[in-house]
Amino acid sequence: MQLSELYEAKVGSSWIADLTSTGQHATMSLKNGKIYQILNIDPDEFERWLASPSKGNYFNNEIRNEYTVNRVR
Repeated sequence: MQLSELYEAKVGSSWIADLTSTGQHATMSLKNGKIYQILNIDPDEFERWLASPSKGNYFNNEIRNEYTVNRVR
């Protein structure tokens, strides 16, 4: 899959509502209303995140400590 300028996906997760990518940064919206921006995420990493069976586990194990994650709301 090639990511276009803006890609948004609703995901089957118990706590993540959707993931959005601009190709350079990603946004993770949680079901509790909080929103986080992941800076400079590699597009291949974002694709692996989307393809993972557990989006939450992937975030905790592969994203959280490897990329700058800022709470937006």
